Amino acid sequence: MQWIKRVLFLYLSIIATMVIASVIALVSAPSIDRRPDTYYRAYWNIPETFDPTKCYESRGGEFIDMCLEGLYEYDGFKNPTKIVPALAKTMPVISEGRLTYTIRIRPNVRYPDVEPWKGRPRYVRAEDFVFALKRMADYHTASRHFDHYMRGRIVGVDDFFEYSKTVEGPEVDYDRPIKGIRALDDLTLQIKMNRPFPQFIYKLMMSAGSPMPREWYMYVTDNNTKPDELQWRILGTGPYQLADYKRERYCFFEANPMYRGRPDVDGNPNGLGGPNPSLRPESVMPHEVKRVEYYFNREQLPRWFKFTLGYYDRSRVPRDAYGSAIGINGSVSDELRERGVIQSLNPQPTTRYIGFAMDIPWIRENRDLRRAMSLAINRERYVSVFANGDGQPSNGLIPHAMNGYRSDHASPWEQHDPAEAMKLIESAKRFHRENFGGELPTITFTMGNTSALARQSSEDFRLAWQKIGLDVRTEHVEWGRFLENLRKRQYQCWWLGWVADYPDEETFLSLFYSPNRSPGPNGTSYSNSEYDALYQEAVTMQPGPKRRSLYDRMIAIIERDVPVSSVYYDVVRDLGYDWQGRLDESGNYIPEVQGHVWLKAKPAYYRLDAALRKARLDHGLTGPFDQLIREGRYKVHLPPPSENSP
Repeated sequence: MQWIKRVLFLYLSIIATMVIASVIALVSAPSIDRRPDTYYRAYWNIPETFDPTKCYESRGGEFIDMCLEGLYEYDGFKNPTKIVPALAKTMPVISEGRLTYTIRIRPNVRYPDVEPWKGRPRYVRAEDFVFALKRMADYHTASRHFDHYMRGRIVGVDDFFEYSKTVEGPEVDYDRPIKGIRALDDLTLQIKMNRPFPQFIYKLMMSAGSPMPREWYMYVTDNNTKPDELQWRILGTGPYQLADYKRERYCFFEANPMYRGRPDVDGNPNGLGGPNPSLRPESVMPHEVKRVEYYFNREQLPRWFKFTLGYYDRSRVPRDAYGSAIGINGSVSDELRERGVIQSLNPQPTTRYIGFAMDIPWIRENRDLRRAMSLAINRERYVSVFANGDGQPSNGLIPHAMNGYRSDHASPWEQHDPAEAMKLIESAKRFHRENFGGELPTITFTMGNTSALARQSSEDFRLAWQKIGLDVRTEHVEWGRFLENLRKRQYQCWWLGWVADYPDEETFLSLFYSPNRSPGPNGTSYSNSEYDALYQEAVTMQPGPKRRSLYDRMIAIIERDVPVSSVYYDVVRDLGYDWQGRLDESGNYIPEVQGHVWLKAKPAYYRLDAALRKARLDHGLTGPFDQLIREGRYKVHLPPPSENSP
């Protein structure tokens, strides 16, 4: 035991040293060299891939979304959930039976100047969307988006998928037509559905369906013989381009010189002339942020320490620095506020949960085992200890940031009831002996995170399960490998989360539809014929009381069977400096650290007052932003908005 005490003492000493260093940094931060046009962030999960057809996790998705555009996107300025055309010129024309989508493509949108067309303009065409969707339907691509996006929904895609299985990867004929996906001309895309699917408009916003020029794909992959060459490349029409990436060091983005200046305007017909001349310079995006630099930093405290020094423009508060950063009333500490740090609390459409491998018979058949493991978890304590209180203990599958959330709902197995859990474990052990022989085996609980905090939280789960009579071991693997192994169904029990793709509960309910099983989004491989029938009926319906009733029945089935145990919903406490913000309609600068919940990282929208950053970091300017303006000690160095600003 003595060596354990020594290790613990050493660990606590390190934490104390770093916290003290952070406090010192608040008082006298050294000069930090920052480029005036660059936004600085940290990342800690290593992306799995930059291939939009394959990427199915948030970190890679964040990087991809810096560069790619879909046909549609959310309005980031006015109505939070309003959908507006991006690469599409208008909203889709949908046939009377809601089976045919006809989409006009925005003209003159140009790709970056790269091989194989370097020196010659290459514009987005409808055929680029057709090719991207065919890649998704190619068996060899192993796209997890296929099940979620198109399987059984778009006419002919299942036939293409089955055909691709019959040939080697390089031999897949991408000239082979898919009846339901056609380019009617260079600027008209048509998609035909097997049955109505109201959520399809949300799919058309996803990066997986972004255009990909076939000749670029063939050039990069050497005619489809080296498809892995796409893993760390991004080609898109968005505001940024990938400049450089080193796996565990950094990821840099630079402004795309071919970008048209805003997602909802047409491209410049003069090609090399730059953004659309109809936009005034102050309206052209990216605004002040012409470069974005992400630096890899696995552990929370070192990331936080660098944020307090001004290396990063934005951060979350680690558990071990929470007391010094956030006051008793939940506001930013006086020391941080003096240095221009502000915060926002944003409920997220995210459910953090424990998943169970429902394709393992002794786990699938033993419902009491899963129920007991769920009841053993003290959700309130977990949020308090491991999320700094910035979260909401779950009361069901649907999180609090969704329209369908019900505050008065209570899932019967998401309470904290150790006594009942112990009774269920005795039943579970008896069931295992009678049906599988012998005692319950040791259960392996896996986390796709190797940080110190992750190890502490997994140990907390293990101890809770040990108290009710279970033998559980924990393991931690790097994020990318975790996702790969999860798709291969190599885990028994794991920690994961699901971020809603769009504001409809169907995005969560799709996780339990059996055709979506791994390697699709149904990572638990849960299968229930009653649930599948309800899901098939519900997804064809427009929102309304009848669909709401079907959703409720599906949720009740999931709560009964417990393929997952929801633990908490995210509430993100973002801290950032007041040199990042936006201009209001009167031209006033408003410090802001978080955009709309449905917009992913979009630094192109940010306003960056580099002069204020320099004054704070290099010249020690202190005082809250509103006080600086009120006392006349600082004047915002940003252009006023024009009448055609977003």
